[in-house]
Amino acid sequence: MKIIIALALFLAITTASNAQDTVYFAKNNVSAVGKKKYKGSSEQNIIKIAPVSFLSGYVPIYYERELTDFLSIQVGVGVTTRNYLKEWVNNFEFSETDNASTTYKDPSINGSDNYYPENSYKNRTTSIGTYFSIQPRIFFASEGLGGSFIGFSVDKYNYKSSSDRIVPGSSDANGMPLFSKDQFSEFEKLTEFAAQFGTQTLYDRISVEYTTGFALRKRNSLKYAYAYSNNGVVEGSSSLKETKPAFTIGIKIGYHF
Repeated sequence: MKIIIALALFLAITTASNAQDTVYFAKNNVSAVGKKKYKGSSEQNIIKIAPVSFLSGYVPIYYERELTDFLSIQVGVGVTTRNYLKEWVNNFEFSETDNASTTYKDPSINGSDNYYPENSYKNRTTSIGTYFSIQPRIFFASEGLGGSFIGFSVDKYNYKSSSDRIVPGSSDANGMPLFSKDQFSEFEKLTEFAAQFGTQTLYDRISVEYTTGFALRKRNSLKYAYAYSNNGVVEGSSSLKETKPAFTIGIKIGYHF
């Protein structure tokens, strides 16, 4: 009888032990699945656009890839177009000519006081250029692609345009130059080295990103220019090479998967 009772107790303890292990194992599985879903480990990619960048004369598309739970890399490519923001700023007569090197066909003209660049788009046609960007990002909360981050980027812009050339020595009744059909090819190449702080929020498949930061902007440009002399209006060209600090701000909207 004692043997039967001992055997029954042994079976009961074994059964209870197995049942407890099973419940504990299932609980761990539920916790792991919930944690994985919270961090969005199955959504490591975002494709983005910058909806207001066309105002600054470029239309990009970006791809961001999660590398670890705190590190990602973003690459952008696109085209450059008409820079509406720069055109608007030029209406306030902010000059870029102070550091420009300008030469004219008439050697008697020199100095910035005689410099008349064609800044408006009245006699200028914009061509399609190129844009490229690369930016590694560090996320502070280590939760993948969401939250606050700091990014270090290199951005390259190649703006292209062509300006109508004047008819040398000719002007209208008001003394304004007459333009011909001949074109002068222009370019403006910008390289920016930037540190950006931002935040990225992940909604249901949609991401929204805001950034602000500072950049070191390297500019290399060639523009058409004309000036007035004793012999009438003469043409020339202006080249500009400079490096200046700049302030950056941006917004991007994306699809994450």
